[in-house]
Amino acid sequence: MQLKSLELIGFKSFAKKTVIDFVPGVTAIVGPNGSGKSNVVDAIRWVLAEQSFKTLRGRKGEDLIFHGSGIRTAMARAHVALTLINTGEAAIDTAEVVLAREVTKAGESSYFLNGRAVRLSDLEAYLASSAVGSGSFRILSQGMSDMLIGLGPQELRLYIEEAAGLKEFQDKKRRSLKKLERATMHLGEVALLRAELAPQLKLLRREARRISERQTTEDRLRELARTLYGARLSRLIRDERRVVVKKGEYSRKISQVQKDLSRLEETLKSRMTRTKDEEDLQTIRKNMRSLQDEERDIERALMRAEHERLIEEERAKKTLPVTAEYLKKSLQSYVHEAGKYEKVRSYEEGFRKLLESIQDLLHELIHGARLTEDHGASLKRLETRTSELQTQRGKLLEEIHRLDEERDRLEQEYFSERKTIVADEIAYREHSDELRMLERELGKFEIEEERIRLQKEKLGGDLEHIEVLTLADISGMEETVLPNDEEEKLEKQLWSTKRIFDTIGSIDPAVAVEYAALEERYGFLEKEEADLRSTIDSLKNLAQELDTEMDKRFETAFKDISSYFDHNVHLMFNGGNATLSLIHAPEVELEDEALEREDGEEETLQEEREKEGIQVVVELPAKKIKNLSMLSGGERTLVSIALLFALVALRRPPFLVLDEIDAALDEANTRRFIELIRDRAAMTQLVIITHNRETMSGADALYGVSMKNGISNLLSLKLEGPLAAKLTE
Repeated sequence: MQLKSLELIGFKSFAKKTVIDFVPGVTAIVGPNGSGKSNVVDAIRWVLAEQSFKTLRGRKGEDLIFHGSGIRTAMARAHVALTLINTGEAAIDTAEVVLAREVTKAGESSYFLNGRAVRLSDLEAYLASSAVGSGSFRILSQGMSDMLIGLGPQELRLYIEEAAGLKEFQDKKRRSLKKLERATMHLGEVALLRAELAPQLKLLRREARRISERQTTEDRLRELARTLYGARLSRLIRDERRVVVKKGEYSRKISQVQKDLSRLEETLKSRMTRTKDEEDLQTIRKNMRSLQDEERDIERALMRAEHERLIEEERAKKTLPVTAEYLKKSLQSYVHEAGKYEKVRSYEEGFRKLLESIQDLLHELIHGARLTEDHGASLKRLETRTSELQTQRGKLLEEIHRLDEERDRLEQEYFSERKTIVADEIAYREHSDELRMLERELGKFEIEEERIRLQKEKLGGDLEHIEVLTLADISGMEETVLPNDEEEKLEKQLWSTKRIFDTIGSIDPAVAVEYAALEERYGFLEKEEADLRSTIDSLKNLAQELDTEMDKRFETAFKDISSYFDHNVHLMFNGGNATLSLIHAPEVELEDEALEREDGEEETLQEEREKEGIQVVVELPAKKIKNLSMLSGGERTLVSIALLFALVALRRPPFLVLDEIDAALDEANTRRFIELIRDRAAMTQLVIITHNRETMSGADALYGVSMKNGISNLLSLKLEGPLAAKLTE
């Protein structure tokens, strides 16, 4: 990139539109002090995105705008446009690139690239990519040349590092070290958090294991209960179905027998005559039927008593306080009493069967009942009730026996005449006996049905006690059958598992949620700690790599600058030698400098490792010099300029602006300076702000700046070849 022209409108003292055209070689801008020629340098700095008002010799944006004079009013804005010739470095594919910047009195600043408004960051990115900017080695002022030779070893090293392009690497390293510091601090915080969470996590982990153990035990308990009680329920359902079928069969048989009895009764009524004996016989029969009905009621009462006994037996856990011997003697007395009625033939056999049934039922009561002590009173009441029913039944049997004898007497009297009636009556009795037998069997199944119902209730109660299943949960299971020994084994396992389940106890479900959240948090911290350690290692490696790269670049730049410096001194003094040497300066602290970070923050930095300083060594022709203090003022300035141009030569900028760096040179030394200028102009476009006549003679184009009525005016003069020949003529 080369400078083509600079346009100023309302910038500082340039009130009217002013255009400066630059030539490829050396363009000199001259004028007396106070004419405004240095404002040209400020304009170039400003249009190249300079943000420091101190560098621009102002305090705010309004200071850059022409503020008026005796003959011209103040302007509302300042505008500067710099036209560059694109020699291939620019990212924009145009022959020329126009950079422009404006500022208003309100302090609003605008940036333009080829006439299009852009952001400051976009402009800075473009300047960086095209090697154009307001860097330290593109615009050189008189202060830099005066100051450079007087720098100490460490300060001089900073300039050489900047010329070598190490600032970018230093910034990266400083940012890396800052990140490393933050990462190390964060690592300590994460480790502290983990240490705080560890005891709580340990406690919750123990509770979580209890939850897991409880869940496993609950699943095992549920499976055992499902298998065991499912089999028991299946067995009860099978028994219930069988009982229902049997009840249906006996109910149908009873219905049929009742129909037959009704038919026989109607037949007997139609065949019997209306005699007194017949009436007596009918009365006896009626009384017998009534007594038989009462007997059946007593039998049903006995069945209900047996039913209540079975209920008490299901609920009781201890044996009834009634001995088997006592019940046996009582039953034998009933049998003995019933045996007295030898004449009652048809009823005696029925009574004996009834007594045998009662004896069997009582035998089952003796051997099957286990009632608690609290149920003793109920069993006593049932025994008393049974005894009373037996007494009533004995009286009924006596009455039936008496009526039976009376009936036999009457039947014998009318036997010959009433064979058919007797036959029907025998059939009637047989059907009556069959009916009673069927009703007794039906009652047994009703009792068994009630037993099944009670067992179902007990099964449901057991499941409620187990707490993991309900009766509804196993009602829909497939029917299963378990051998008795396996069922007993399963029951032992179930209650053993239930004891373990109860021992674990209940646990707040929120513990599991809290543990999961805390474990996730702890795992996140572990991962974060691992990431931080990895980041710390990466940052340390990056810092080491940057150190290696900076050392390598510094070594190369140091050699090149030393070579350029020697060349410039030899050129300017027609001989002599100059070199740069490293001197060891242990634990030298650098001056704090503010590094502008990407986020706008500033941080104070200090180099953390020892560095070597740089010493300038110069040998002039025919002059023995031990140190730079032995040089004259002009010689010191020339040596400083030679070093400054050596730094510039390393950066190879496309153009260079020199702001009165020759002010301290006399005529002889200025000629030496011009030699250096002509040598540099072969590679770099130069713009020189000067009021030195000798320097003017080395220019290819000359612009004069004068001040009139507070306004800077420009006069241009372009010549073929160096201006020195023209001035000589």
